[in-house]
Amino acid sequence: MTVRHAVLQIHPEFSHLRSITFGIRIAIAQEPKEQCMLKITTIETEAQRRLILDGGIVGPWAAELDKAWQSARNSLGARKLLVDLTGVTVISQDGTHILNNMKSDGAEFVCRGVYVKHVLRNLATLCKIR
Repeated sequence: MTVRHAVLQIHPEFSHLRSITFGIRIAIAQEPKEQCMLKITTIETEAQRRLILDGGIVGPWAAELDKAWQSARNSLGARKLLVDLTGVTVISQDGTHILNNMKSDGAEFVCRGVYVKHVLRNLATLCKIR
């Protein structure tokens, strides 16, 4: 059995995350930040406005999400805002703050996957750390 070690560099934006060590370490390669994109789709109904997000909420895309949210929020009326995060792959510090603001403003979230669920459950704590 051959064991190989690799050195992984942690991007400063994600340095607050800790790794749990047990058994064999597994690293999941993600797209470099520069290649990460965010697709925002808006679906309107009489009862709700749904923002469907696909990709990474990082860098300039976090700012785009903030603009889309502000626009959606200002014209909601009596409808509720539902944010679908099932296609989100990574969330930066700025993205976490935007999601926290959305949650505080009454937005509801739909998500799938351990990472996004963890971020949503811990928004208040993560925003205090940063």
